[in-house]
Amino acid sequence: MIHGAPRTPRAKRRDASLQRILDEAMALVARDGLDGLSMARLAQAADYTPGALYRYFESKDALLSRLVERILGDIRAVLDEVVDDLPATATPLTHVIALAHAYRRFARLEPHRFGLLAMTMAEPRILIVDDAHAAPAAEAVLAALRPLAAALTEAT
Repeated sequence: MIHGAPRTPRAKRRDASLQRILDEAMALVARDGLDGLSMARLAQAADYTPGALYRYFESKDALLSRLVERILGDIRAVLDEVVDDLPATATPLTHVIALAHAYRRFARLEPHRFGLLAMTMAEPRILIVDDAHAAPAAEAVLAALRPLAAALTEAT
């Protein structure tokens, strides 16, 4: 196994701050909708100055892209876990049905997160104008849905 360089305390603090900012951003979206998310409101909610937020995100597009990537990573983990928990004898159709149920369950349990995801999946450029930030979100969509695509391919 290859191990990366040990993480410095500074890098750990930065990651913790980044996660806290993302948590606050999602809380704003959940409470006030996407229109309620601005860098100024986020800075106030996260107890930062607006300028300090730009050390973490160069723009609102970068923030939205990171939120979408985070949500998709969580969905991917849920779908991977479903596949891992299925018995080896499960049919491809069983895989598809189990994945569809897991996806639906995520939507039901996380309506605000799923809503943001659904809006960006419908047309990522509507919310994420900058192509440099839309591309990682689109790649995360493909990665999250890869288990379902594989199950559908196997089932046909």
